[in-house]
Amino acid sequence: MIKLYLPDCELAEFLRIFEYIFQYLKVEKYLILTDLVKGDSLIRSVYRGPNFLRKYNPLQNLIWNTKTKMWMNHKLFSKTFKYLYPELIFKEKEEVGRIIKS
Repeated sequence: MIKLYLPDCELAEFLRIFEYIFQYLKVEKYLILTDLVKGDSLIRSVYRGPNFLRKYNPLQNLIWNTKTKMWMNHKLFSKTFKYLYPELIFKEKEEVGRIIKS
């Protein structure tokens, strides 16, 4: 991870230069975060205070499956344990070469 603390300036020029650097270094996946907020203010604005963890129950989204004897998230899997949503990360398919016998 590389952290850069830049002065308050126009970031468009820096972003263009970083793009060129990543292309030159053949970096396919990168993330540039700007305008970050403090975590405390974000939690207060979303959850109305830091005390939401006292009431939070992670098992609320799980249902007990009697056949497999497992907790199951019914929002992610079907009853046959197939994903309901497509994968978010694209995976390139490996090309398999053919062996030709002569």
